[in-house]
Amino acid sequence: MNQNPQLKNIKYPVSIWEIAAVFLSAIALAATGTIGLGLKFTNNAFKPERAKLFADSIIDYKFPGGSQGVLGFKIAGAEIALVSDGKKKPDLQLFAARIVNDSQMSEDDINQVLDGAFLGEEDNFVVNSSRSENNTLCKLPTVIAIKEGQLKQVASNSSVSKFAITYKGSVVVERQRYFVAILSSGQNAKQDAKNLFNSLQCKFRNR
Repeated sequence: MNQNPQLKNIKYPVSIWEIAAVFLSAIALAATGTIGLGLKFTNNAFKPERAKLFADSIIDYKFPGGSQGVLGFKIAGAEIALVSDGKKKPDLQLFAARIVNDSQMSEDDINQVLDGAFLGEEDNFVVNSSRSENNTLCKLPTVIAIKEGQLKQVASNSSVSKFAITYKGSVVVERQRYFVAILSSGQNAKQDAKNLFNSLQCKFRNR
């Protein structure tokens, strides 16, 4: 949960909020079985300081070079946060969500949420390989979905493709389910993603 005071508050494109809406909708639907929750983003949800507070309350994490909160809010028993490396075109991003719900989610529910947890414009990510890996998340065994490919980032009059890797996983801690998704791109993408994932430690919420 490190933060570099020199990082500037970056304004992200609308697509980030659209992605967050899809992701949270999947969580809310899976957790409550409710459709049409009337998701409503407020300016407070986009404040870096508030987003950091949400993220820090859900999970411990460590970004190389510091991090900045992007989005944070709660709805329908779910809490969600997005953190990045603070760049306008981020190379490293983390989605973290926690569902405080005693009901058991089915495997289909979990996959639905994880499928919706894409960080970046999915149409611009070309997957070259995918695999499932036995690993640990928050010191508990789980299966992590890893995809590698090329991510195209569009500038004003040009586009650049660079290597990218995603990590997605879920785990239950004290009857609370946690979801994490990482997108890392660029020259150090693999190592940055691995280091960030290994730094994750879920925070249990007392009710």
